[in-house]
Amino acid sequence: MTTTAPCRASLHDAAVELTRQLVRIDSTSPSLSRTGEAAGESGIAAFLVEWLTTRGFEIIPLEPSDPRRPSVLAVHRGRTHPPATATTTADAQAKELGLGRPRSILFNGHIDTVSVSNYATDPFSGELRDGRVYGRGAADMKAGLACALVAAASFVSHSTSCPLRGDVWIAAVADEEDASRGSYDILRYFEQQHDEDQAPPLRRLPIDGAVFPEPTDEQVITMHRGFVWATVCVHGRAAHGSLWEQGRDAVAEMGAFLCAFRAYAAALLDDPERRHPILGRPSAHAGTIRGGDEVSTYPSECTVVLERRTLPGEDDTTFRTELLGLLDSLPPHREGFSWSLDMGTVRPPLVEHAQRDFQDAVMEASSKATGRPAAKTGGQFWTDAALFSQAGVPSVVVGPHGQGIHAHDEWVEVESIKTMVDVYSELIQSFCA
Repeated sequence: MTTTAPCRASLHDAAVELTRQLVRIDSTSPSLSRTGEAAGESGIAAFLVEWLTTRGFEIIPLEPSDPRRPSVLAVHRGRTHPPATATTTADAQAKELGLGRPRSILFNGHIDTVSVSNYATDPFSGELRDGRVYGRGAADMKAGLACALVAAASFVSHSTSCPLRGDVWIAAVADEEDASRGSYDILRYFEQQHDEDQAPPLRRLPIDGAVFPEPTDEQVITMHRGFVWATVCVHGRAAHGSLWEQGRDAVAEMGAFLCAFRAYAAALLDDPERRHPILGRPSAHAGTIRGGDEVSTYPSECTVVLERRTLPGEDDTTFRTELLGLLDSLPPHREGFSWSLDMGTVRPPLVEHAQRDFQDAVMEASSKATGRPAAKTGGQFWTDAALFSQAGVPSVVVGPHGQGIHAHDEWVEVESIKTMVDVYSELIQSFCA
């Protein structure tokens, strides 16, 4: 589908306006709220279902793992040309016609945001000012999702004059900022619905490539680090603050571990043998610490939650081994103290798929749409792309330019929104035609 300048301008304006509409909908994550009270994704999911339905998308019913955290899955079905008969598959007919197999694409964008507790102004204003759209989630990642929605919808509206052979899927997922429930729900749907006669190692999802429109400054990210969480707890003995001979201060005892952990984290960054040519260094930090109930009581427990950012080839076993080594290196515990280690959330790194067809298609679409060579790089952050890559779907992360992610003043650049509409449109046209 070749778009004229007025048509492109219309799509650009639609994406900017949709970004503003999405930002105005509070979708802060309950999982990240200290009280558990936050809007969640129900409101924005309902808005997107209506938006997609009125534009001709087919809405796929999902059974979310948490009914309070809905995701939206929609598809614009492609068609073969000519249509496949009852006895001829689309793949076979494409081969007879000298065409490649129809290829389908998925755009996956999360609709949850982090909290607004530290936000400087109205976090849901969607204000358009000085060439930027402001508000929580503007960059991370409602603008990218809006670009994908508008680009995909333009092909639905031109499905008669410019039919696609492959499917275009839209996944607006919940809970990416915490446990990725939404993307896991989407993966479970695909695994249950397709190739059910095959065992999981041979099962092919009906997606030939997935784009995650996170804010990447328009760079194409083909790899990023993973992460592992772990909880270390020191157990002491509670007693009245005056009874020093009975109490065992778990908070003070944790200090010995944290000193060792700080040295370990510094060594990770300094070790030249543990650097990746694209992703750089692994890293680790202490994220939260909890201990004690009141000043005049010896604390019986102190708990610290740690995060390790992993490179390809590293996982929770890597981190567990390192932490056990740290605990073993500490001075012998005094009487009345003990330690425990629990491994938590594990998210794999994103690695490049062995077949580069989709990656190459994204790079070419970016170059053609922008008129400049596409920039390929690695990411330090984590995205749901790693889950789809792990399931065998070639996945890349590419989206608009913005700043203030998770900070007090978030924005996305309007010109970059327009650019990404063009990139996604070019990709759909070239990959799914």
